[in-house]
Amino acid sequence: NMFASEDGGDSWQRIFYDAHIDHHAFYTHPAVPDFYIDGHDGGIDISYDGGLTHYNVKALENIQFYTCTAEPSNPDVIYGGTQDNGILSTRGEADQWNYLWGGDGFSVLVDPHDNNRIMVQVARGHVAVSSDGGLSFEDRVSGLEGFFNWNAPLVPDPANPDRIYTASQSLYVTENWGVEWSALSPQILQPNVGEGGVVTGTFSALDISSVDEQSICLGTDHGKVWLSRDGGSSFMDITHNLPQRWVTSVKFDKWSTGIYVTLSGFRFGEMTSHVFYSDNEGINWLPVAEELPDIPVNDILVDDLLEDHLYVATDIGVFYSPDRGQSWNKIGIDMPVVPVCDLDKTKESRLLYAATYGKGIYRYELPMTTSLDILTEASPYIYPNPTSGVVYLPDHNKFNSIIVYDMQGLRKASFASSPVLNLAQLNQGVYILQLSDKETVVSQKIMIYH
Repeated sequence: NMFASEDGGDSWQRIFYDAHIDHHAFYTHPAVPDFYIDGHDGGIDISYDGGLTHYNVKALENIQFYTCTAEPSNPDVIYGGTQDNGILSTRGEADQWNYLWGGDGFSVLVDPHDNNRIMVQVARGHVAVSSDGGLSFEDRVSGLEGFFNWNAPLVPDPANPDRIYTASQSLYVTENWGVEWSALSPQILQPNVGEGGVVTGTFSALDISSVDEQSICLGTDHGKVWLSRDGGSSFMDITHNLPQRWVTSVKFDKWSTGIYVTLSGFRFGEMTSHVFYSDNEGINWLPVAEELPDIPVNDILVDDLLEDHLYVATDIGVFYSPDRGQSWNKIGIDMPVVPVCDLDKTKESRLLYAATYGKGIYRYELPMTTSLDILTEASPYIYPNPTSGVVYLPDHNKFNSIIVYDMQGLRKASFASSPVLNLAQLNQGVYILQLSDKETVVSQKIMIYH
């Protein structure tokens, strides 16, 4: 609540009575004493009578997103967990967001086989599931115990999306979308309840390897990293020489059994890397972000198409590295200088999503190129280009998969190897043809006209 005093604090009157909670900015006009602007988790409210009456400004893009998730089958359907505004969703219209559930919203998982089934998580690990596309939710917390992090991890198994993990001081798993949770591990951490009820000693990060499904990694809010090689039955502390900082994310490499760890360290101000990599179970942690500014890194994403390509979310935007962290560049030209809390990318598209704390969600089209040669528009591999529908691939025997994407990164068609492709069913426009075999991925733009 907010109060004002006009007699030096002897008496107080409540102002901005029904404004959004969590006030954290305030302005008074020097020449107009009763003109107030109140900043809070719901944006800003303006009053012309000293806060007795007020209205909320609706046109500002200032929602504080903790997370972002794109629906696997439709990259225009985006979900986000927000500070004090619950779980929100949009269907591609930037100014049309719908409230789904909760107060402080965090992770969202969408069933890749049934997009009406959605699992959400709000503060302190509370989980709920919808079976009707978000119209209604029911709690799914049976079996979960312990103290959960404010932003507790909630991660699907890359080999089985029906197997979902979360963690408090122990690791939990469900194989029926939260109807029942069971502890996979014994208690690993000892929680500490501090002043004001603030709990530390919780797991803040979690990942499952796509290379070795028995490998599970956990990070904590007090700088520890734990690794299991037996599916979660036992864990070993692999922290070793890592700085003692809040672990914001742990991610397995998609090309090896190595592990990336990102750290916060907001209050320390030390000139040290915030991203580390180990390929020997933490015996040695190598800094891979020394070229980045000394700022917290909140998430890391390993590209599943371009080997050695990394993307990190930081407190000043999104950076990428094409060489496993040896060099870094800021990605995109329209991203404001704002904390980015989370990154997401679906397997089905090349769109990278970034959740910002105060400026909404952004997305960026990643390159669809190639670890080897890039086909150009003049390449003889595909002709004619432009085409009215039929194209020819004289070297089709070099490839075993052909996928057609639109310029938003959405898969539109796929083919087995063939010397002739009929694309007449696609709308007029520009598309990307991605041709691949086990070792080579090449891409080419193609224009279709009718």
